[in-house]
Amino acid sequence: VQTFWEAYEYLNGDDAEPLLNHSCDSTLIAINLNQFVQRAAEKKQQIPLLTDLKKLLKNSRNRKFKETKAVSSAINRDYNKRRGFDNSGIENSARPETVKCWIFEA
Repeated sequence: VQTFWEAYEYLNGDDAEPLLNHSCDSTLIAINLNQFVQRAAEKKQQIPLLTDLKKLLKNSRNRKFKETKAVSSAINRDYNKRRGFDNSGIENSARPETVKCWIFEA
């Protein structure tokens, strides 16, 4: 679990423009694990298998696991806004407004 959070800190970037934390609430961290695994592979970070991560993260103590659910993505909202997409989601290049995430206390 510690290795996951260290990789998350490295891969997420700064809080001003996060790359992995989809949460609009500063007290929560919302991570789509598939995106996490993809970004880790791009940056050549060694992480456990996704199935193992899912088992381990439910017991996270440092940042307590709360639930999995679809969240309104702050990352995708900002991405779409910067590129001039409206909320209709009709544009092919617009990112989805909601993303299924694992939610943790920040």
